[in-house]
Amino acid sequence: MIRSFSFSVNIFAEFNKKLDQAIQYVDFKPTLAFAFISHDFPVAKIMDAFKSNNIRLMGTSSSGAINFTSKEDLILEKGGLFVLTDIRYEDFHLESLNLKKKTWFQLGKETGKKATELTENPAILFFTGGIHADGHTVTKGILDNSKPGLELFSCMAGDNLKFENTFVFTETDVEEEGIVFLVLNTEKISIQGMMTSGWIGLGSEFTITQSKDNIIYKINDLSALDLYTNYLSISIDDLPAIGTEYPLMMKMEDGSYVTRMITGINRTEKSIILSGSVPEKSTVSFSASPGFEILESTREKIIEFHSKHKEADLMLLFSGVARNIALGPLITTEIKLAPIKWKVPLYGLFGYGETGKNKNEKSRFCNQTLTLILLKDNTVQ
Repeated sequence: MIRSFSFSVNIFAEFNKKLDQAIQYVDFKPTLAFAFISHDFPVAKIMDAFKSNNIRLMGTSSSGAINFTSKEDLILEKGGLFVLTDIRYEDFHLESLNLKKKTWFQLGKETGKKATELTENPAILFFTGGIHADGHTVTKGILDNSKPGLELFSCMAGDNLKFENTFVFTETDVEEEGIVFLVLNTEKISIQGMMTSGWIGLGSEFTITQSKDNIIYKINDLSALDLYTNYLSISIDDLPAIGTEYPLMMKMEDGSYVTRMITGINRTEKSIILSGSVPEKSTVSFSASPGFEILESTREKIIEFHSKHKEADLMLLFSGVARNIALGPLITTEIKLAPIKWKVPLYGLFGYGETGKNKNEKSRFCNQTLTLILLKDNTVQ
């Protein structure tokens, strides 16, 4: 069984005392920790604290954290959430990579190659840092350099909708443009996941007429920035923040749809920067939350998922930041069904994009999803 213990802080001054108390309190030796923190926390001090306690650390800046346990249901808008686990050192590998002169696709390929070399049947969890990171091409790069059927899940770092600076980190390295990835040996640690969106298209469809990776220059031969602001009747100053609520919905080759959230704009080029790539000639529309209908859709998906996967030691949840904005206080209602059904702790964050999959599907990058991940020790019957 994977044991876990979490604690949260509203201000950094509380961190060291609470970490010391947690280490003394738990009845296991912490080996691997997760950290979801506000972008203005002193990350170097957090890293040093875990390093000095010989605890590996997988962390990211976030736009809020989620801590649902038997003791509390907490949505932490700012501050930090820290999760201690006792996953055996030999059952995981944790590493960070810097973008440097690579493309995001190359970074993904390098991650996939390393994971495949480490264990025959890996699963990968990863966080990406960098406000203009391309979650789609990182995901594609990993999948292109991995075996079919890879269990792959991720969240893009957040910064409380500032859209200025996001980062990811281990106990030894912090990457403002890069990736932190956790490779799990699935022969020892099982991992299952599901994702659901619920966002719906709004009105007309458009064609991407000029783009490069995750930058869109023209839509229907009009500047992307002008079309976006005119269609939604908003000011340039409203972007990119309001873009979290009205992402583009892109039609895929198989007829399905994925969303792409704005993470930046270029006023000079009148272009928009998205969390993931949108190829030229893609068909897109604006999208929005349908409101309370999301809750029912999520409930049905979680109940179905639980009927097929009833056991877990702990859960991770990667949620698009727009879900928190759209649902407000009802976000607790959406989240709490999972820990009720599985009766184990759930830890997570709100970020700027998620990679996930449902059963018999290939992992893909989306925005505004609820991505739920189950972890369980396979060695204990």
